[in-house]
Formats: sequence, C-alpha cells, structure tokens
Amino acid sequence: MYFTGAGLLVKRLDLTSNDYLPDLLGPVNSSPGFLATSPDDSLIAGSDMNRVIVWDLHSGDIVQILEPAINYLRGLHFTESSDILVTVDYDGNIIRWDRWSWEEISRTELHCEQKRVVFVPRGEGALILDDVDGVLPVVDLDGRPLSSIELPTRIYRFLSVSQDGERLMIHVTEGVRIYDIATGEEIRFLSIEGVRSIAVTPDWNLLVASDDDQNVHLIDLTNGDYLLSQEMDLSSIRSLAISPDGNLIALYGIGPDKIIPYIEVWGLIGEDGLEP
Repeated sequence: MYFTGAGLLVKRLDLTSNDYLPDLLGPVNSSPGFLATSPDDSLIAGSDMNRVIVWDLHSGDIVQILEPAINYLRGLHFTESSDILVTVDYDGNIIRWDRWSWEEISRTELHCEQKRVVFVPRGEGALILDDVDGVLPVVDLDGRPLSSIELPTRIYRFLSVSQDGERLMIHVTEGVRIYDIATGEEIRFLSIEGVRSIAVTPDWNLLVASDDDQNVHLIDLTNGDYLLSQEMDLSSIRSLAISPDGNLIALYGIGPDKIIPYIEVWGLIGEDGLEP
C-alpha cells in the first residue's frame, strides 16, 4: 500500500506483516497527488507540482527527476504494453517518456486545460478527460477522439476503470454510475445513500463502500445486490482500499477512542462478513 503523509513523503506499508517499509523521500513542493507503478513493480513515479520523481521500489532511491516544460501534473501512468511513462499536465500536454533513457519521446497538446485525467488500459492506452459541457471525451495518447460519455450531472468524482479498459465508474451525489467506455452508455446505477469512500476489487466483481454512519457495504457488481452491511467501530472512515488479490480491505479512519488517524486491515470472508 502506498499513501502520502506529512513531510511530503510517500509512505509504504506491507499489508501482510503490518510493517512500514522505508519512506520514499524527494518531493519538496507538494505531497504527491498522483502515483503510478511500473508493470514490473520495480519503479514508482509520483507528481511534485511541475515535475515527476521516479523511485526504485526496492531500494527507495530516486532514479530520475523529470521536469522540463511540465505545468502541474494532472495524471501519470506506466503503459502496460510498452515501457513508457505517460504524463498529462494542466495545460493539456500529453508527454511520453522512455523509462530506460528517460528521454521525452513525444508531446501532444490537447488544446484544453485539464484538472484531472483518467488512464484507460486499452492497447497502447487511452485517456478520459475532464468534463466538457457535461461530456467526458475519450482520446488516444495522440489526442485523437475515440468516444465520449455524457453525464447527467457535473457533480461527480472518478472512481475506477476496469482492468480490461471497458468500463468506467464514477461517484455522483445519489450513488455510483458505471459506463461502457467504448459506447458511452450507462450500464449500471447503484443507489448508495451518504456514500463517503469506495473501493473495487481488481476483477470488478465486488464494490466496498462506506457511508456517513460509518457502515461498510459489500455490493455484488455483477447484479447490484447488497451482500453485507456492517457497522464499524470507528468515528470516521477517511478512505478505503482493496489489496491486488481482492482478499483484504484497508480502512483509513479515526477510532472512537483515538485522536490521530490509523489504518485497519480487514479480510473478506464471504457471507460471514469482515474480520480484522
């Protein structure tokens, strides 16, 4: 698990042993808002306002700092099919870097400012851009249009893209909406009242959500059925995360008798619920 903390660090936690790994040091301007790991799990890249810092995941050493002509990062991603690091900045520049030479190999201008982009793992990759008049444009890494998704609201938050690159999940005021990225059609709506945090298993079969009352809900994404709702002994749940194998849930929250935030790790145990 990776998360950013005070002191502009990237902190690492081994979920199996509950031990902290050495911090990744380096950002001096801002806490990394975007993190991406290479497909071989040897590198992690993090944003630092107008530059990218790349660390070796095993040693924690900085291996590269990328900063020429980047105006505040709005997304970064390692492509699955090639050794390329893709960055998108506020000005709408799509910049591709060779992860071995760290040379800039291409730059495409989208001609529109970006608050945030979402990467789609499809072939060489695609991008879902910010809301433009209620529409999310989908483009390839050269900025060419592929499709678009019309939204019923401008109040939304990106949640997840399925690993096959076919579906997009967003959080809206009344719940969660899932779209087919290629056609732009809505394929499922989940009504979840007072939702605060959401996580999805890698296979996209299970959604975990917390609400205003500190309940955790398990929802079957294949049919939309609620499998379990369990009240947690916490005064606040700040965020949720699911392990890559889909067996563990991490809750970042504040307990009823604790002042500072902490992380609890729970196991998914089917119909019997959750266990720490």
